[in-house]
Amino acid sequence: MPLPERLFFCIQDFGWNDYILLKEEIRQKYKHHLDFLSSLPLYRETEEHIFVHAGINPLIEDWKRQLPYDFIWIRGPFYTNPVVSTNKTVIFGHTSTMDLHDSEEIWFSPQGDKIGVDGGCAYGQHLNCLEISGGEYITHFVRNGEKP
Repeated sequence: MPLPERLFFCIQDFGWNDYILLKEEIRQKYKHHLDFLSSLPLYRETEEHIFVHAGINPLIEDWKRQLPYDFIWIRGPFYTNPVVSTNKTVIFGHTSTMDLHDSEEIWFSPQGDKIGVDGGCAYGQHLNCLEISGGEYITHFVRNGEKP
């Protein structure tokens, strides 16, 4: 779906007033999308993985009891400390892989406990995809404007 003209304009010349106007426009025109997103769980857990927007708090003994805020916003404490509250691999976005290993490619933690998939597509970098198949990780990506 192409960006509405107003949205495209705000992205090109973005200021605080544009942000306020755009935020209100999104709330009015796309309420059903926001309602859907608000209805989703904060994480998805399988036998081997935890899928979460930002991460889990490694300082909490039971990660499921952490503050909802951390599932959505945590950064440094999560990716700089080992995950010890679970033996599952945590797959997350929110923090660009450029900040994790100076590359747009998917980041695999040296400890094997985390995988960062945010390639920075909002900033013209990679849109990453992690395929999990038969216990293996297969990475895919496209750049803004490229066709797969």
